[in-house]
Amino acid sequence: MRRHYFYYRKILKDFRTPICRRFTLVFPPFVPFAMPPDVNSPLAGIHILVTRLQSDAEPADETPFEAHLNAWGAHVSHVPLVEVALIALDWSPTNAYDWVFFTSKNAVRAFYESALAACALLKDAQIAVVGPVTAEAISSRGGKVAFVSSRYDAQSAARSFCETFDVAGQMILWPCGNLANPQLAHTLTGAGALVVPLTVYETR
Repeated sequence: MRRHYFYYRKILKDFRTPICRRFTLVFPPFVPFAMPPDVNSPLAGIHILVTRLQSDAEPADETPFEAHLNAWGAHVSHVPLVEVALIALDWSPTNAYDWVFFTSKNAVRAFYESALAACALLKDAQIAVVGPVTAEAISSRGGKVAFVSSRYDAQSAARSFCETFDVAGQMILWPCGNLANPQLAHTLTGAGALVVPLTVYETR
């Protein structure tokens, strides 16, 4: 959590627009030093700019994270600094894939919406995902997940997958974003798998 706040501070320090100057970015470790002594709520009177991208699965008016901040007395404004754009695909599999590996719910949504016709052709492929949120995104679309990595970085997820399954000679389709970490493909390829990246969304 703490490193995320420092990451946001690094992003915003170069912004000099009027809207950025109107907000206060709060770092939890330093909140107690800024609290007025006569205020009971920890974040009372503090205006927080939340820059994370809001998920489609979250309420449109308030995310759970923002709800906690509001409960602590903060005034929260949600202004994402990035957006996810789906890529229109005219694609159909030319190989018989053994696995489809999803590393995020954005990849799941983009793949199922942009390559819906291809999903039927991949019905015999097993599905691997990173994290329970991605697994839930698959399940909500009627898919069955064969592997869920409890490690969230690409390289560790790939290593865990290789320790669980013999991937030598396996054809793996990897729907991903344009900024995806290539370590997943590198690790799987190093174990003998044949990985085919498929860019289904852009982060911009």
